[in-house]
Amino acid sequence: MKPFKIKTLFSGLSRQILLWLLLISLLPFSLVGTLAYFSAKDNLLNHAYQSLANNIEEKAAFIENWFHYRFIDLKLQATNSQNILFLETFQNAHKESNLPLNEFVKSYQWNLISEERNHDLSTFIGLYGYYDIFLIDLAGDILFTLTHKKELGTNLFTGPLAKTAFSSAAKKTLRTGKPNFSDLMNYASPYNEISGFFISIMLNSNGDKIGLLAIQVNNEQIEYALHKHRSGESRDIQSYIIGQTENTTLPTLRTALTNNFASNAANYLTQQIDTEQSHLWLKIHNSNTIKNTMMIEKGHIYIGPNGTSVLGAHRNISIGNIHWGIVAEVAEASALAPIKELTQIAVVSILIISVAVLALAILLTRLIVNPISAISTALTKVSKGDIQQWIEIEAKYELESLILGFNQMIGTINDVADQADAIALGDYSADIKLKSDKDKLGIALQGMIRNLRNFSLAAEQVANGDTSLTVAEQSSNDLLAKSFNAMILSLQQAEKTSQTLHWLQTGNDQIKDKFQGIQTLEELANKVIRFLCSYMDAQIGIFYMVDAERIKLAGSYAFKANQTFSQEFGLGDGLVGQAALEQKRLTLTDIPDDYLIIQSGLGETPPKVITIHPIIWNGEVIALLEFGTFKPFSETHESLIETAAPSIAVAILTALERDKSQELLEQTQSQAKELQAHEEELQSHYELLEKQAQKLKLSEQRLLNNQNQLEANNRELEQKADELAQSSKYKSEFLANMSHELRTPLNSMLVLSKMLANNKEGHLTEREIEFSNTIYESGNDLLILINDILDLSKIESGKMELHIERLYLSDFIASLNTKFQPLAANKGINFRIDDAQAPKQCHTDQQKLGQIIKNLLSNAIKFTTQGEVVLKIGPVDCNTQLHHPNLTPKTSFAIAVVDSGIGIPADKYNAIFEAFQQADGTTSRQYGGTGLGLSISRELTKIIGGEIQVKR
Repeated sequence: MKPFKIKTLFSGLSRQILLWLLLISLLPFSLVGTLAYFSAKDNLLNHAYQSLANNIEEKAAFIENWFHYRFIDLKLQATNSQNILFLETFQNAHKESNLPLNEFVKSYQWNLISEERNHDLSTFIGLYGYYDIFLIDLAGDILFTLTHKKELGTNLFTGPLAKTAFSSAAKKTLRTGKPNFSDLMNYASPYNEISGFFISIMLNSNGDKIGLLAIQVNNEQIEYALHKHRSGESRDIQSYIIGQTENTTLPTLRTALTNNFASNAANYLTQQIDTEQSHLWLKIHNSNTIKNTMMIEKGHIYIGPNGTSVLGAHRNISIGNIHWGIVAEVAEASALAPIKELTQIAVVSILIISVAVLALAILLTRLIVNPISAISTALTKVSKGDIQQWIEIEAKYELESLILGFNQMIGTINDVADQADAIALGDYSADIKLKSDKDKLGIALQGMIRNLRNFSLAAEQVANGDTSLTVAEQSSNDLLAKSFNAMILSLQQAEKTSQTLHWLQTGNDQIKDKFQGIQTLEELANKVIRFLCSYMDAQIGIFYMVDAERIKLAGSYAFKANQTFSQEFGLGDGLVGQAALEQKRLTLTDIPDDYLIIQSGLGETPPKVITIHPIIWNGEVIALLEFGTFKPFSETHESLIETAAPSIAVAILTALERDKSQELLEQTQSQAKELQAHEEELQSHYELLEKQAQKLKLSEQRLLNNQNQLEANNRELEQKADELAQSSKYKSEFLANMSHELRTPLNSMLVLSKMLANNKEGHLTEREIEFSNTIYESGNDLLILINDILDLSKIESGKMELHIERLYLSDFIASLNTKFQPLAANKGINFRIDDAQAPKQCHTDQQKLGQIIKNLLSNAIKFTTQGEVVLKIGPVDCNTQLHHPNLTPKTSFAIAVVDSGIGIPADKYNAIFEAFQQADGTTSRQYGGTGLGLSISRELTKIIGGEIQVKR
């Protein structure tokens, strides 16, 4: 053969070697990289869709739960007896005032009524983060609001709010009797804020509709509910709510297009969303099957509201008759970011291999000089794809080594091609046999196959739900293994979060199951504490109830009381009392061995941790849970108790109401038996009355004969009564005028006589000073008599005015003690006030009540020479017979003056209340007095709505 000469560096054989080395080296890697790319892309998309689904489901559950508790708050306020009485009081006051509504809400009477509940309702909306609360009558008149004073006194159905969603929802609530949510709206006052209204009907004690109660929330609270729970959530996910508006064809926003829920940059109710997911939701929303389409729709890739390509999914949320869609989106570039990194790694690897192969080809080309034509022919065939070429000619020296090397290269190429074919078909089972310990290509292929096997095995286990496997990183630059492990970590975190949420949801559902059926408070307490101890792996537990500031044992689990245990505490007593007083959870560790024992059949041991949880409702502790455990509760355990606390509180209140209803039922049954006995007794009386009726008929004729005479007498008496009333009026007015005229010179006489009695200049003799004191004392007695006559004349003429105000009895009692303690001490008698059972406050005319009690105490001290005078303030004895129609022992309290003085004969009880009368006329000289004090006290007592009685 003729020798073959290379004309240029990259012509002929050198070019073929270069091309084939590149092809053989890069083809398997390219195929594997392509398969890995599409597989990883599918996995990332599925993971992204699953993350969106989890995000939506979590947000939907949280929002539905949030609205559920809002409706519970609405129901509690709408059925609150104080709120019902509050609305009825407004309606009655408005009716009696005969004022237009817009003037009535500005009146003093409206302010006086609203003051009673204003603090409690302000505390309620402040505590639960509401914006405002409304009370509306059946005609739509807004009678009360805390914040929107502009709408106060307007009509919701005909006024400026008539065309709002608030008005529509209110009309629907009146029509159906069911609570409603108005959807969000641009509320016109005071700052054009976006708000929603929870509305419920209000019923009186007879079950009749009396009006509406509405609670206002703003859009920030809805957005806070949407974005509150972010555990395990990617910050790349954007969640927002859309809804259907009547005047638009596309859905509009209900929350912001941002994860920063505090943003108010957009007008949510007018910003339309024209995306694929919004059209899908709108199609379902306009169908008749919206109640049955609560499942999450499969995710899609589309252009999002911000103009970028996103992956998105949606789910329907129904709030009463309001239907929203919650949409979750993630940028496609963010979701597929690991694929971009994988592509960059593959490109860099191809470039490195290409450079290496190119360098090898150049080296081989330089070593092969003047190859023979046989080698040229073989290489030409190899360059055309025929790699089954073996050179069998003999050669020596360099040619022999060249041919041998060529043949070995052909063998290696065939082996690599076979392995590449297997890899291309997805078969990673074959092993590469190394030609030597320096076979870098074989070692590289072995490593690549080994990694592909590991990834294949790991992907298969992940597909089967096993997320515990991780892939070992081959180097610090092994980005594929890092991305895969990061994906596994995210799946593990999502699974852990899902398990935690499922555990909490299951616990809450099972707790609610314990509330089913009619059961006593003791049964409820035992069921709750036993379930919580079992579910949270607590070894011992106690359920306490708070009743009238006393803490009592209501239920327990695995608890045995020792000799020092007390089943009742006061607020602040021990750790349980302290937890109730501070209204916060307390945890005690390092428990002494003799503090509390956990017993079983095999032995006993003290707990390691004691935790006390108060159950709070409307700012008050109504129950406490105490647990003893061997290890502290986790945050998940604490979350279960916190989320279950409202349900437990509602169940306790329900049980208490049920117990009260049972007590009333038993009382009603007892009264029914008594009525039956009375009915039998009345039947016997009826028979007796029939006999007497015959006798009455005989008397009827005589009465008819006397009727004409009586009518004539009555007309004469009425005329005389009118003349007497006119005369009494003139007398009262004369006495009032004369009393006023007499007091002016009398006051001057008192001042001058007192100045003379003081004798500051020392000009008067002792006899003259005595005369001056006599003049002063006589004038003072005359002034008291004139004042009493003036008060009596005012009462008789009907000019006595009332000033009703709130009176704190502690201050009132202190002033009485200060005034009368010295008077009693001067007479050498004891004076004390018994107010242990006195109420804290009352509403009355403080001046008139003080005048009554001062008259009674003055008389008691005046007519008592030894012993004591006692002022008692407390509840009315249930056996006391009250004559005033508006007084009952349960709704009244008594103020009694008891003394050890001379006493009053029984036959004088009525006479002492007459003007200028005393029990014994001879006492007037010994004790003094006009006899008007008790008469004035009796009349003043009637004016302030009470009655005065005398008992021995």
